[in-house]
Amino acid sequence: MNNNTENHHFSVVIPKRERCDILEHALHTCVIQDYENLEIIVSDNFSQDRTREVVESYKDPRIRYINTGKRLSMTDNFEFALSNVRPERYVIYIGDDDGLLPNAIRDINAVIVETETQVLWWELAHYWWPTLESNCANRLYMRIPMISATTNQNVLSFKAPYQFLPVMYMYSAIEYEVIRRIKDSCVVFDTIIEDMPDDMFPDRPWGKGNNPKTAAREYLRRLKKEGRSAADGAPLHFEIDKMIENKLLITVAPDGYLKRMR
Repeated sequence: MNNNTENHHFSVVIPKRERCDILEHALHTCVIQDYENLEIIVSDNFSQDRTREVVESYKDPRIRYINTGKRLSMTDNFEFALSNVRPERYVIYIGDDDGLLPNAIRDINAVIVETETQVLWWELAHYWWPTLESNCANRLYMRIPMISATTNQNVLSFKAPYQFLPVMYMYSAIEYEVIRRIKDSCVVFDTIIEDMPDDMFPDRPWGKGNNPKTAAREYLRRLKKEGRSAADGAPLHFEIDKMIENKLLITVAPDGYLKRMR
């Protein structure tokens, strides 16, 4: 490691519902992190147990408790939690039955400082709860992965599982700006239908003039003419992102890569 002492800001996000007895252990692994630029967000999906009491029992100013105010789907709770993350920081999601290894945030920061990466992936450590009826009960299993520069190609060719790529849940630290750019993007597939012969897809209820590409064009036209507001209340405006398409050798989505303009 180099001697760069820059400490990035991190948000550890715990979306949860009920199970306050398990949350207590997950929170403990977070508060023992010896790292100042850290916030721990517990997004409570309208739990009816002692969740808030458990959270407030930790007198750690790095903890933020938020409540959805009504029962949401799991996906909406994840989005609600993300909407409360402060920008310009790295985001790490864990479940209420997960945890962080000692000094995890400090070690993650050291790798990010050295590599200047915006997205960091790591191999999961597996712990089996002592209450499980298994020979693995109360055991911690860790594996040192061998991840090379060919990982992306291996995943695309189905030689490696998609979990070897960064994902939002459990084993990645992702810079907030990267998440924002992804959320501002949209892909409309099968736009290529408009550019193919009429008899190429006789079993499909679409064809020239009535397909995903023409639907996308109509959507963009209506946005420009009538206007729409996004979930964040800001005006919604998309443009075709040719930069992505121009990087591809072949695609089924010409003119289907949309980018939100702010």
